[in-house]
Amino acid sequence: MNEPAPQPALGYSVGIVGHRTNRIADAARVRERIAEILRAVDSAVDEATISGFYPAGRMPLRLVSALAEGADRLAASAALESGLELEVVLPFASTEYRKDFADNASGDEFDALLGQARRVLVLDGKGDERNRAYEAAGVTLLDNSDLLIAVWDGGPGRGRGGTREVIEEATRRTIPV
Repeated sequence: MNEPAPQPALGYSVGIVGHRTNRIADAARVRERIAEILRAVDSAVDEATISGFYPAGRMPLRLVSALAEGADRLAASAALESGLELEVVLPFASTEYRKDFADNASGDEFDALLGQARRVLVLDGKGDERNRAYEAAGVTLLDNSDLLIAVWDGGPGRGRGGTREVIEEATRRTIPV
C-alpha cells in the first residue's frame, strides 16, 4: 500500500497578550479592534486556502489566551462570538490562578470562558513563583502562535511574564505582532 500521505490542512493560531483591566482605557474599543483583526486574519486564511496551496482546506482559526483579566478575556469573548476556537494556556491550576483575580465576578467570567475552550494546557507553575509561572505561560503561548495581538499602552513592564516581555520575546522570535 503505497498511498500518498494525506494533504495538510492550513492551521493558524493567533495569540493574545495585553494589559489587565485597570490599564485599558476603553475596553469596548479595544474589543472591537481585536474583533476586526481576528476577522481580517480569518479572511486571509480563507484566501490562502482558496489559492490552491492547501487543497485539503483549512482548520478553524484559533485564539490562544491565558484568560487573564483585561485584554486576554476581551479577545477570548470576541473570538468565541466570531465562531473561532479558543485554546487556553494557564500558568498553574485554575484554583491557584483565580487568586490573582479581582473578585468573584472575575472568577466567574474566567470559568465561563474556560468552559468554552476547545483545549486547555495547565502548566505546573508554583504559587510562590508567580512571575516564573507567568513567564512560562507567555513563552508557551508564543510557542503555539503564528501571530501575536498585543494590547499595550507603551508603559513600562511590571516584571517577568508581563505584556512587554512577551512582546519582546515575540519580536526576538520574529513572530508578527
